[in-house]
Amino acid sequence: MIEYGRVLCIAGESEPLEKTELEAARIASLSGGRLILLNVVEKWRNSDFVTTDSPEWKAVHESWLAEAMELLDKKEELLRTQGLYSIKKVVRSGEKAFETISVAVEQNVDMIVIPNYHSWSIKGFLANSFTNDIIANSPCPVLWVNE
Repeated sequence: MIEYGRVLCIAGESEPLEKTELEAARIASLSGGRLILLNVVEKWRNSDFVTTDSPEWKAVHESWLAEAMELLDKKEELLRTQGLYSIKKVVRSGEKAFETISVAVEQNVDMIVIPNYHSWSIKGFLANSFTNDIIANSPCPVLWVNE
């Protein structure tokens, strides 16, 4: 059996992401590895045109990061009830594919697990820039979990 010491997945509240989290947790558990849950706050990046360096915008950004960590805390609690104890939580602000690859490199990840949102068609798959960016730039194997 191939061992994956560090398995990275994006955490979220959609059904495809939750399914992906469970699959990533299963792989990490089977190989005695660590699950790295990543939550990328894209709101800040998407609001670049209106943000400033004011204390008010800093507070907004900090609240978004805190919400992202709260989500990861809930995910960690759920996964611990299922027997997975080696979990690392990472919150980033930026573009999802870029931050995913950055974390994979920084954490020396052995596998990235992502949802295959468009598993039903090649055309849909090719249109998904997140998936394409991950595949093209991943430093390790990528597993797609079908919806």
